[in-house]
Amino acid sequence: MKKAFLLPIVGALLASCGVVEVKLVPPVISNLQSQATFCTNRDTLIDFRFDKNGLLTRLEVYVTKDDPNFKAPTDDPEAKYLGDVKFFDLGNNNIVSYIAADTDGNGRIQSLKDVFASQSSKDVFASQSNGVNAQTIVVTPVPHRLWVRGFNVTEGSAFVKADNAITPSSDPNCDPIFPYGDPNR
Repeated sequence: MKKAFLLPIVGALLASCGVVEVKLVPPVISNLQSQATFCTNRDTLIDFRFDKNGLLTRLEVYVTKDDPNFKAPTDDPEAKYLGDVKFFDLGNNNIVSYIAADTDGNGRIQSLKDVFASQSSKDVFASQSNGVNAQTIVVTPVPHRLWVRGFNVTEGSAFVKADNAITPSSDPNCDPIFPYGDPNR
């Protein structure tokens, strides 16, 4: 009997609330770091990592020249837009991903299987990445800067610039173990 009495009251309270609006909130991205170098003598997988708060459903990546005056990647007329890039959530809001840097200018990267075979330090991703095409950019041997923008469905965050530049190197260790090593090696 008491339940039947409470039902109209609960219904009236819910009806008086009006329309409930659900608004998507963009993710917050911070602490974006990329590996410190890319190879000038061979194609390179450029690793990066960042922290995020909120739901991340899509990730856009841009690469620009390293210019402290750039406030967004759109400030560089030669910026490379990679579109949506796959990412790995390591838990605790730590995200890692990579892009491929084509240094010989032929517009394509060697197969990921070959890249991983020549870089045994990256065997962690080899089993997950064989047969998958990496997002690829052609890079010139000048310092570059990575930018990302995260989305929660349709709501985008602000552009986030990497804390460090990616510099060209011909050193045999130009593709360091990252994100599991020191990005400033």
